[in-house]
Amino acid sequence: MEQDLADFFATGYLNPEQADMLHTAICDLLNDLRPDAVPLVDSFNFSDYVLNSSLGRYDGQVYESLFEYARRPENPLNQSDVPDGIKEFISPLIRGEAGNRLTAEGSRHPAKL
Repeated sequence: MEQDLADFFATGYLNPEQADMLHTAICDLLNDLRPDAVPLVDSFNFSDYVLNSSLGRYDGQVYESLFEYARRPENPLNQSDVPDGIKEFISPLIRGEAGNRLTAEGSRHPAKL
């Protein structure tokens, strides 16, 4: 319901107060569920391989797993070269210069590609 809240508003099924009550109820239920989330998922006996997730790993090696995944050649982010202009965009950010550039209008703009 919360994902499609606009539809419920448009049809008059919910009003803003009811939407707030819905959100509060969801947060309360998630707080109640949180302590049991890992055991519940573990009860399905999915392996780390099947889940293909770096988070919630059985061995607890979350950050090591994320780093290893990022380094894999088959990672979609590693399939292409750095786009034209990105080095010129990143260099001022690294040096801390991009945020200090002012336009003629006096507003701040980051470096442009």
